[in-house]
Amino acid sequence: MDSNALKAILVLKGMRVDDLIRKLKENQGLNLSKSAFYRKLKGKCEFDRREILAISKELKIGPEKMMSIFFNEKVS
Repeated sequence: MDSNALKAILVLKGMRVDDLIRKLKENQGLNLSKSAFYRKLKGKCEFDRREILAISKELKIGPEKMMSIFFNEKVS
């Protein structure tokens, strides 16, 4: 999870986490608390498939960018 990239997209879109959470609930029917969002953003637990798709749709993130944000595990 590239949390910095997700935060950067929020900033570029002029949104705060509160704004995104509200839009996810209103437009995508996703009930995600602010504390749960931050836990997932910090990597303490993972976003599930439905959350990833809803966030991507709400922020208008394309498939390639979505993959680079949510699935950026470094393999050496």
